[in-house]
Amino acid sequence: MKNPAIRPDLSWYMEESRKRKLTPRCPIASYDKCPRYYLSLLLLGEHSIELSAETKLELNKKWELTSAFANSETTAWRTGGTWNSYSNFCPEVIESLTGMFASDLAEYPHSSDKQLARKELDLEGADKNDVRRHWMLLRGRHFSECPEFSMFHIDPFAGAGSTSKAKRQGISGKL
Repeated sequence: MKNPAIRPDLSWYMEESRKRKLTPRCPIASYDKCPRYYLSLLLLGEHSIELSAETKLELNKKWELTSAFANSETTAWRTGGTWNSYSNFCPEVIESLTGMFASDLAEYPHSSDKQLARKELDLEGADKNDVRRHWMLLRGRHFSECPEFSMFHIDPFAGAGSTSKAKRQGISGKL
């Protein structure tokens, strides 16, 4: 546990956006603009927004045509009714649940593992708010690192064979 943890909170996220000269938050973080965002919400079920069956059908049809949705390895696990592990999730969705912008998160499998990790962190003098006290794995991710951002910041549904490079609303012209 010798590596200091990056705390991928809102301050970290905003600083990453500033360094990259991008908007503060992901401009495609919406279930109708990004397949990973939608799939992340879909996997969380009752913890996410309510969508009508008709809307889900429309979105499934829209996103099934994209390789991002078809090849996604986005998964979530829960034990005893509690979500405890997320893999390849949208960082904007994870932030709404945990306050951290991450794509991969996993809690310690047993309380004894968590206690051992906390003891090790105490010995190395880690901060009391160190994310490693709660999460066995936490992989911070900025929206610009998501494959969907590079694929969908230009409208993929502009029409087959179209050479249109029309940008979506809110996307920086510097991209």
